[in-house]
Amino acid sequence: MTAPANKTPRWPLWLLIAACALSLIAGLFNHWHAHFAAEAWPGFFALIGFAAVSLLTLLARLVAPLLRRPPQYYGEESSEREVRHD
Repeated sequence: MTAPANKTPRWPLWLLIAACALSLIAGLFNHWHAHFAAEAWPGFFALIGFAAVSLLTLLARLVAPLLRRPPQYYGEESSEREVRHD
């Protein structure tokens, strides 16, 4: 038995990678007026953005069990109950 084919288009991922690469390349040729020494490093803002997204993802994984509801929180499954149209 074979696994089902992945129908997710790949072009958005490649577009994002190209945009990130162009942004990094453009940043290498831009003269930054850094307030701190680290801001002058090439790719500093990309690194800060990656760290922020990683931290938010980790935080979401830690908080998710606190916010999760039991499977029957809203009652029966919609496929099992009778839907009335009044």
